[in-house]
Amino acid sequence: MDEVYGRVTDRRGVLTLLVLVFGVTIMDGIDSSMVTITIPRMASELGAGVVEGSWILNAYNIGLAALLLVFTKVSDSGRIGSVFIAGLIVFGSSSVVCAMSQSLLPLVVSRFVQGVGAAMLGSIAPVVIVRMLPEGMRARGFSITATAVGLSIMVGPFLGGVIVSVASWHWMFLVNVPVCILLFILGRGRMVRVGDPGDLPDGRSVVFVACTVASVLAFLETVVSGEETVISVILGTVAVVSVIGTAVILRGGRGNTVIDPSLLHNREFLLLVST
Repeated sequence: MDEVYGRVTDRRGVLTLLVLVFGVTIMDGIDSSMVTITIPRMASELGAGVVEGSWILNAYNIGLAALLLVFTKVSDSGRIGSVFIAGLIVFGSSSVVCAMSQSLLPLVVSRFVQGVGAAMLGSIAPVVIVRMLPEGMRARGFSITATAVGLSIMVGPFLGGVIVSVASWHWMFLVNVPVCILLFILGRGRMVRVGDPGDLPDGRSVVFVACTVASVLAFLETVVSGEETVISVILGTVAVVSVIGTAVILRGGRGNTVIDPSLLHNREFLLLVST
């Protein structure tokens, strides 16, 4: 896909891409980390317990983790502009819905949708670094991503504490809206949809990979929190079926799968996953 996107070589263009990579990464990270410290207060105001309130964070993480690989594949196919714009719209609009929520269920649902938007935006960084930046700038791009993640872990809880100390927790989500607008203004001229994009990932692999990640994470959460056995059994069953389905599709090696089937024959990759 290098020849599809083309390398950005001018200084201003490279700087813009680095700022975008930093911006989408730190926005995703801060939104997740600053909610963590305020979950007890949010759950209390919504009439829920701490265990139920933990799904305010879990729903976001599940949406993000389940679809991050999928949207990275879509972005890499030549549709980074469409994914970027859609991600800003989904993330920004769901943030507004989160801020307007008056009970736990709509907040959890909108947090899941927000996680989907975060997956879209999170898929931008690796594609920009690998496909669009000059090859000599890749290390700097990944270091900026790591810096943004580290800063979000430090700044997020502090920012969340400040917001809830001077205003309602609803404002934690509303601050995402102006950031999304700024990122759109900055990136609309760079994140373009190419004229002849590649194939989209195979639909079956998308479903099975997303279901595998989502069901495994949800199953582990229900086990750890000691929630109803029936729910755990259902999630565990879905996880097993999804893992088997993913393995069958990858084993067949047909179509444009989300995960490259050749990784199954890579000993280093299998060792890394197993550990």
